[in-house]
Amino acid sequence: VEDQASSSCSVTDSPRATDGATGLTRTGARTPLHLSLRRMEMRASMRLASCERVGSRMAAARRPGRSAAGGTRRLGRELDITRAVSLGGVDIPVPEAVEAQVEVLKSVDVNAIADQAKDLLPAEVTEYVNNIDQEYLKSEVTEGIAEVKGLLGQGFDQLNTSVVQPWWKEQAPLLEAYFREAWGDYYYDYFIDEWNSGVNDLNRLYNFLDTQVVAGDWKRLVGLLVATWYSPGALGFLLSLNKGYKGNLNALDALQLIEKTGGRASLVDIRMDKERSSGQPDLPRRLANSYLDVGYARDWLTPDVMRMSKDKDQLMCRATSTVIADLKRVNGNKAQPVILIDNSDDGRAKGIARCLTNDHKLTCYVVKGGFDAWKRNKLPVYG
Repeated sequence: VEDQASSSCSVTDSPRATDGATGLTRTGARTPLHLSLRRMEMRASMRLASCERVGSRMAAARRPGRSAAGGTRRLGRELDITRAVSLGGVDIPVPEAVEAQVEVLKSVDVNAIADQAKDLLPAEVTEYVNNIDQEYLKSEVTEGIAEVKGLLGQGFDQLNTSVVQPWWKEQAPLLEAYFREAWGDYYYDYFIDEWNSGVNDLNRLYNFLDTQVVAGDWKRLVGLLVATWYSPGALGFLLSLNKGYKGNLNALDALQLIEKTGGRASLVDIRMDKERSSGQPDLPRRLANSYLDVGYARDWLTPDVMRMSKDKDQLMCRATSTVIADLKRVNGNKAQPVILIDNSDDGRAKGIARCLTNDHKLTCYVVKGGFDAWKRNKLPVYG
């Protein structure tokens, strides 16, 4: 367009024009063609000037540190991201300058740098580190940890012995007296017996869960402990602390416990001679060795010995418990339970059970109601 406008200007800018009819020239003539070419020339010039202004602004914008307006300082500039670097199997788009730095870092030999760092260490330090007996160090740390654990265990034992147990011995009788007064002796004893049976069932359930379900998984163990905490076994455990022995059993549960252990549990009769006229428990032939007729120390101790004792009942309980613990069947089988049965649950069986538990570390139960309860439950009696 510009070329055409220029050529047209060279022909028509002259003030002279030729008359087509006469061939004569006339000064100042303006034909329609001349006017059209003139307008095209002006438009081309305006467009050319506009393009030059836009180009100058773009050039100013490309100068570093200058804005398109030419006076404002820019805080940063755009990066020309045209390449991608593979790191760990992932293509990350980075500028070309960064790509070069990444390639340099890839080529660095880390092992060589580590070896150079070792060479910078003094020879004495290197020799000392190489001469360290790692096995000895591990054994020392292991022994230290075991010693700390032992000290912590002793601390907990002392806390339990000197603080927790004395406090509970004071509070447990108050708790038992409160429930006996609120419920009555019959319902309280019935409740405790039922809970003890539940505790035995929970113990068997726990052993099954521990070996079959938990199987070494600490998360499952935590869940099991939480469930045990909210189970009836927790209350039964707290109530049994005051007894000083394993617990009470009704006559039928005592017989079933002997059968479940295959006759390894012992039923110890601690009745006095004058109380045996009503007969004695008659166990099946296969369980006959489980019945031990021991009696009570009142029949053995002389009146002189009884007068010299400060606490006659305690003396008789300790003497009877010593005889029971010295029996071959009991002494050689301490892991199996010992079930004590007196005449009518007058308290002597509980005292002997406490002595056997505390002094001889045996697992003791007491038949609730004694031999009278055995007969009331229609269990076999001999004599």
